[in-house]
Amino acid sequence: MIAFFDHFINPASPYRAKLSVHMTAQLSTQAMASTMSTSEQKDKLTTLLTKYLTSMGISVDRELLTRRLDAIDTASGDQQAIIDAISSYLSDDAKHPIDQTKQITDQSQQLLATVLPGLGIEICPTAEAAADLPPTPPMPKTTYIENVYEFKAGLEVSRGPRPVKDLSEFEDSEPKL
Repeated sequence: MIAFFDHFINPASPYRAKLSVHMTAQLSTQAMASTMSTSEQKDKLTTLLTKYLTSMGISVDRELLTRRLDAIDTASGDQQAIIDAISSYLSDDAKHPIDQTKQITDQSQQLLATVLPGLGIEICPTAEAAADLPPTPPMPKTTYIENVYEFKAGLEVSRGPRPVKDLSEFEDSEPKL
């Protein structure tokens, strides 16, 4: 055990090594988008939506769904436009009830958020999502410390501990019998 420490962990050992792992994504959405044409992206999106709607128990006419998706620009990443196209397909073309259409579009919104980046389509944030976020706080100015002693001497001294109750409350002014 001591030999292991002296060889691998001891700072004076010439064989001591530090391990640092850096992970880099192999393919970003921009890189994926550059390898696929917009027609390929639309075709894959149509295939994915067809599989999704079929798994929900809805018979899908691929040609009508493709026409709805061709009417919008899917490469721009406008998720709301894609959801509106699905909703109009379900209500107008497939003649599904409104409550079922609403349920499916809510679920498809979650699905699109995870699937669109995999297709090379970068999702644009909606105005509603941006309105829900709190404003970003201002970034503090970076302080470079060149002399630690000078820096610590310039810090403000904190107030010392204070009692919860005043000490005069504990004084006995009356004689004890």
